[in-house]
Amino acid sequence: MKLMIEELHARGHSISVIRPSKSWYIEEVSPLYDSINIPQSKQFEGVVLAKYLKLPTVLNVRWITSGDGHSIIAPSPLSYIPVPGSGLTDNMSFTERIKNVFFHGLIVFQEVFMIGPHYEAICDKYIEGGCDTSSLLQEADIWLFRSDFVFDFPRPTMPNVVYIGGFQCKPAQPLPADLEAFVESAGEHGVIIMTLGTFVSALPDDITEDIARVFAKMPQKVIWRHTGKIPSSLGNNTLIVDWMPQKDLLGHPQTKVFVAHGGTNGVQEAIYHGVPVLGIPLFFDQFDNLLRLQERGAGKIIRLADET
Repeated sequence: MKLMIEELHARGHSISVIRPSKSWYIEEVSPLYDSINIPQSKQFEGVVLAKYLKLPTVLNVRWITSGDGHSIIAPSPLSYIPVPGSGLTDNMSFTERIKNVFFHGLIVFQEVFMIGPHYEAICDKYIEGGCDTSSLLQEADIWLFRSDFVFDFPRPTMPNVVYIGGFQCKPAQPLPADLEAFVESAGEHGVIIMTLGTFVSALPDDITEDIARVFAKMPQKVIWRHTGKIPSSLGNNTLIVDWMPQKDLLGHPQTKVFVAHGGTNGVQEAIYHGVPVLGIPLFFDQFDNLLRLQERGAGKIIRLADET
């Protein structure tokens, strides 16, 4: 959303932003927009607000409460469209299709009995005649969908879906001088970069030691975003940082491999810069993202529990 706000402002629009009081990326005070803060406990689905204010709706999404946003607006045959979390591809055996149906059933149960009633209560309170979130999502004027068929499996879609996967990707900028010197010192072997994203800054000590020990044996230089205890097995070839310019490193010609958790932004930036991914999925959509890369030969998945 931050990138979209900047672009809208650059085109002369006046912007008001409704933001949770503890937003990570959207600052409360900015020259680009006026902000309206809502307490964390008072937040509720944007389509309901749009309905209440009788305004057109543009959604910037990939996921909704019931999974993939496509599922609410386009035909989604379970015979070849894998349900998020199933770990399946679009090429399923009969048994895998049964598994896919089971996962779909879990999502339907969650939506009908666990999530839906909360939103319906809001609809009943604020919208004359009531409403349901499925209908509101289907009424959206435009879906800015943060995916792309370079990355995703083939599937039916709708004419009001605009695919913007990778819209945040930009050409790499020069690295800070000290980081550039470290990268260039790698020579012909190049550099491996590793980060597990915003949510996970450090791993359990025993796993951290194992990772450091493997890195120490490699001919490449390694840049590792890690804010926990420095492992005793750390090699001279490994630089520990608490922050890295990820997109600029991915775009550097010396970068050979990206070790990552498989978050949407990181995966799309790796595709943009043509860097293969060694994925360590932890939660959310990360396994599904990495599975799509692996199916295309652009990545490989390993698990923290794998002995190798």
